Amino acid sequence: MAAAAEHVFPEIADLVTADVETRVRAIHEERWVTYPRAKEVLSKLERLFDYPPRSRMPCLLIVGRPGMGKTMLLERFCRQHSAVWDPDRNCERTPVLSMVMRPQPTIRRFYAQILSVLGVPVVSSASTIVMEDRIHRLIPKLGTKMLIADEIHNVFTASRGADRDALMALLRTMIGELQISLVCAGTNEAENAMLGDEQLASRYESLHLPAWTPTTEFQGLIGSAIRSMPLQLPSELNALAIRHMVEITQGVTARVFRVVADLAEEAILSGVEKIDSRAVLELPLAPRAAAA
Repeated sequence: MAAAAEHVFPEIADLVTADVETRVRAIHEERWVTYPRAKEVLSKLERLFDYPPRSRMPCLLIVGRPGMGKTMLLERFCRQHSAVWDPDRNCERTPVLSMVMRPQPTIRRFYAQILSVLGVPVVSSASTIVMEDRIHRLIPKLGTKMLIADEIHNVFTASRGADRDALMALLRTMIGELQISLVCAGTNEAENAMLGDEQLASRYESLHLPAWTPTTEFQGLIGSAIRSMPLQLPSELNALAIRHMVEITQGVTARVFRVVADLAEEAILSGVEKIDSRAVLELPLAPRAAAA
C-alpha cells in the first residue's frame, strides 16, 4: 500500500485518491469495521459453533441497549457461515439459522417463521404438530448447528404469559432434541426474564455489550471507525475529544459510527481531509429527556 494511504484500512486505500463525490458516497456505504470488542464476541460465537453435539448444548445471551451492535455482530457471523449448496445431498446446507423474534410470538408463529427463513412454504391449514415435525426433519438434513434469535426481548415484553412460557419451554426442549446451540440477543429486560427461570439460567452464558466509556478500548473503536473513512490525511484525537465523543454519543456504538461518518464527510467537503479534536469538541451535546 502506498505511504500516502497508510492511515486507512488496506481495503479502502484506493478510495483515498478518488473524487469527492465517490468518497462521500463510500463513507455512508455499509462496511464491516473490526474492533477489539467485536473480535471478542465473534470469537465466542465461533467457539459455540464448533461445540460438539450433545443433549445439553451451551447457549449464549448477548445483552445490550439498542444501537450497541448486537444485530451487526450477528449478521457478520451469519455471513461467515452462510448457506452453501451440497451436491451430494442435493440441498442447501444451512449451518446457522437466524431470525428476528417478532412481537407477540406464539409457538405457531415461531414455527412458521423458521419455515419461512428456510424458504419452505407454510400452509395455513397445517397444524403445529405437522410444522414441528417438518422442522425436526429439516434441521438435521440441513446441517444446522446454531439457531440465532435476535430481539428476544419481544418474547417477554409483548407476549401473553402463557404464550411466553410455552415458547421458552419449547426452545429448551428444541435445542436439546436437535442438539443445536441457541444464541439470543436482546435488552436487559430479556436477561432479567431469562435469569428468573432456573432452567434457562443454567443453560445460558450472558455476554454484555455495555455503553462505551473513555477507555483505551473506546479509543480503539474510534481509531477503527476513522481508519475506515477515505480521508487523505491521518486524524488524531486528544483525550478531551475522546471524552466528548462518549458524551455526545452516550457511548452507543451506532451513534459513534454515525458521528465519525458525518465528521469525515465534512472534512472531505471542506478540504481539511482529517478529523481533528477541534471538530469533535465543536459538536453539541444531545439534549437529554427531561426527568418525569
